[in-house]
Amino acid sequence: MAALATIVNGFGGDCARVIPTVSTASADFAASCEGGGMGGAGGEGGMGGAGARAVPVARAVPVAGGAGGAGGAGGAGGAGGGEVPACGAGSDCNADADCPGATCRSMTGPGGVCTCVGPAPEPQRNFCDGGGGPGGGCCADADCADQGPGAVCQAEGYNALDGYCGGAAPPDWNACRVDGCAQDADCGNADFVCVPRGAYAHRYAVCARVACRTDADCGARAGGVCSPFFTRCRSDGFFCRYPDDPCTTDQDCQGNEPMSCVPNANGQGTQCVVDLPAP
Repeated sequence: MAALATIVNGFGGDCARVIPTVSTASADFAASCEGGGMGGAGGEGGMGGAGARAVPVARAVPVAGGAGGAGGAGGAGGAGGGEVPACGAGSDCNADADCPGATCRSMTGPGGVCTCVGPAPEPQRNFCDGGGGPGGGCCADADCADQGPGAVCQAEGYNALDGYCGGAAPPDWNACRVDGCAQDADCGNADFVCVPRGAYAHRYAVCARVACRTDADCGARAGGVCSPFFTRCRSDGFFCRYPDDPCTTDQDCQGNEPMSCVPNANGQGTQCVVDLPAP
C-alpha cells in the first residue's frame, strides 16, 4: 500500500491516472479512490495530492463529490470530487447555467428528464370588470387569494397548458385554479409524477404520466430516449421516442385533416392521429 501511495503522490494524487499504470491494485487502494482522491503521502509538512475527478459524461451536472482520502503523516488529505449523470438525452438542460432566470430540475428522478423551471406564463383570462363575468369567478389572481397560496385566475375551461380542448366555444368567465400537487407522492400512483408550475409552460402544477424515467427504460427498439410529451390537448407526460418513429412533431403528420403526433398507449414510440377540432 505504501508503494501505491508513493505512485499516487508522484501523479499529484490523481487516481484516474495511476490505476491504468498499476497491474494489481489492492482493495484498500481501490476503495480509497471511489468518490474522492487518495491523499498523497505527506512529507514533512507536505500537502496531500488532489482527489481524482470522474471522467465527465454526457448530460451531467456537478454534484457534491466524495470525501477526500486521508493524507499521509504531516500531509493534507486529497480533495474530493466527481460528477455523476443527472440528466437524460431527452432533457432541455444540463445545469442551471442552461436556464437563464430559472433552474434546471429533473422531473423523473436521477438520470432522468431535466427541464428549466421558472416563472409560470400568464394564463388566458376573459376580460371582466369585477365579478368574474356572468358565471362569477375571478378577474385577477388577487381574487383567488382565499383559494390558497399561488392560486391563479384563468379562463374557464382551459387547462394547465392554457389549452381549450372542447368543440364548442368556451365560457366567457374565469375561474380560480390551484396546484394539483406539490410532490410526486401527492399523485397517488407510482406511474405519475408532479410537474411543477413553470415547467413546460404549465400555469399550475399537475400530475403527469411517466411511461419511462430514464433512457434505460426505453429498450423496445434501438436508440430509445425518454422524452417529455406535453401538448395542449393530447398528451401529458414522459414517454419513449425512437429514431424510427413515424413522427416527432405534429408537422411530421400529413393528412386531409389536422393531425397530431402523440405517444402510443403503451408509452413506446409515437403515432399520428386526427387532432381534436378547434373551439
